[in-house]
Amino acid sequence: MSASRERKTRKNAGLDQNETKQREERAARRNRVIYIIIGVVAALLAIFTVVWNSGLIQRTVAAVTVGDRSYSAAHLQYYYQTAYNYEKAMASYGLSGFNSSISAKSQTYSEAEGTTYYDYFMKQALEELKWYSAMAQSAKKDGYVLDQEGQEAVNSAMSSLKTQALTSRYGSVSALLKGNYGAYVTEGVYKQLLEERVTASSYAQGHSDSLEYSDEELEAYYQENKDNLDHFALSYFVFRASTQTSTTDEAGNTVELTEQQQQALFEADKAEMQQKAEEVLAALEGGADFRALEEEYEPYGAYENETRIGSSVTEDFADWAKEAGRQAGDLTLTEYDGGTSYVYYVARFEDRVRDEDPTSYVRHILVAAEQDSDAAQPTEEQYAAAREKAEQLLAGWEAGEATEESFGALAVEHSADTSSASNGGLMSSPVTKYSGYVDPFTDWALAPARRPGDTGIVQNTGSSTKGWHIMYFVNWEDPSWKYTARNTLRSEAYTEWSNAIVEAATLTEKSGMGYVK
Repeated sequence: MSASRERKTRKNAGLDQNETKQREERAARRNRVIYIIIGVVAALLAIFTVVWNSGLIQRTVAAVTVGDRSYSAAHLQYYYQTAYNYEKAMASYGLSGFNSSISAKSQTYSEAEGTTYYDYFMKQALEELKWYSAMAQSAKKDGYVLDQEGQEAVNSAMSSLKTQALTSRYGSVSALLKGNYGAYVTEGVYKQLLEERVTASSYAQGHSDSLEYSDEELEAYYQENKDNLDHFALSYFVFRASTQTSTTDEAGNTVELTEQQQQALFEADKAEMQQKAEEVLAALEGGADFRALEEEYEPYGAYENETRIGSSVTEDFADWAKEAGRQAGDLTLTEYDGGTSYVYYVARFEDRVRDEDPTSYVRHILVAAEQDSDAAQPTEEQYAAAREKAEQLLAGWEAGEATEESFGALAVEHSADTSSASNGGLMSSPVTKYSGYVDPFTDWALAPARRPGDTGIVQNTGSSTKGWHIMYFVNWEDPSWKYTARNTLRSEAYTEWSNAIVEAATLTEKSGMGYVK
């Protein structure tokens, strides 16, 4: 090779090396940029994962708005999970087909509507959230502020939540809320919703309590609705024919019947029941004894001198019973076609009265008697021990201020009746003879000589928690018809008022809806 060509070759080699080095440097720079981008993306993903797992996004992104207020997925999750938990509890008692081990989105709730359980729970959640929100916003516009009693209720509920958390398997409030309502619902979210719910409920209850009606208004309402408010005393027999789908042959084997055989037997059964009903009707017209006829004809049901308020009289002969001029001893035979059953009623009119029975308010403290788990009733010794405790509590109250307020405080501390204890033992509605309480309780509360401030001790052997009631008589209330009329008017007016508030509030779904699960 010549010297000039060798120099040219080395020069070209040098250029190639420089170009290669430049390419390598450019590639390295590209790689560094890619690695930086990858690192930034990874960091952002890590940050997003932490933020997502913390529930911050779900607690800040709007899921719905109601009027002027915005609610996150965490708020909606609380209501959704409340509906979910209720259905799960119903399923545990065999009262629902919901399966909590399967996604709610994959379970059909209504084939006719094409909805899943997720749809159902979400509908319930949205309706609940809207009601409380609309009512709380209306309260604010009206200048309503939660009073001391309401604030104490909030504080008490939060205190109970903490106690429950510490004494349960969860060990903390956050874990308890997560276990019951999902990861998004923090203590702050829970308290915020609690305050709104208590405010809304207190405001609504206050409005209901403010609705008053004069005696003239109540009398006018009664005259327009006495068919529903009067009490009807009726005696009646029930003869029921029903469809039979199978029979038993001579060998004791079950034989399924054809539709034609089923119909033939059904018609024969109907004819037999009709004949019995007609014979009983004729016998009653002749003055036969009701119970003797019951024993002779063995009807599906027999009810002598049963008293019912007009709105609950069996509809199959209600119109007949309410006809003007109906007299004691009047008889009728009516029929009801139930499809797979057919019923004949033989009814006798006994009486119709406006219910002037007294009603009263009482407070009570239920002192539970210890009871062995396998026993139907406490022993005499267990009843005696509970009675002694009740007497001691009453004596201690009598030795103190002996006021209605101090009795209420004693009920809060000692009553085993959880439904009334928090309200100082005060029953939520007046006691009537139809209230369904055990007889000693009702008899004491409605004794004609009862006066405000009276106390006593009565035994309870009939309810699930047995023992003794320490009774405190508050006051007499209106007769039953007037109490029912006032409550009905109040309920109708309240419903119209609350519906107007809720319907006026606009609920708008937002992107955060998708976070609820």
